[in-house]
Amino acid sequence: MQVVEKLNEGLSRVYEVTIAKDQLTQKLNAKIAEVAPKMNVKGF
Repeated sequence: MQVVEKLNEGLSRVYEVTIAKDQLTQKLNAKIAEVAPKMNVKGF
């Protein structure tokens, strides 16, 4: 993960956050696996 401060004026801040696709996919799949057994979708 990379964080770059793009704007710093007074109390205002703007950041650019870059996350590697592999890192995001891994975390997302882990969270889906965690909540999947608890999901209940009507009609299925």
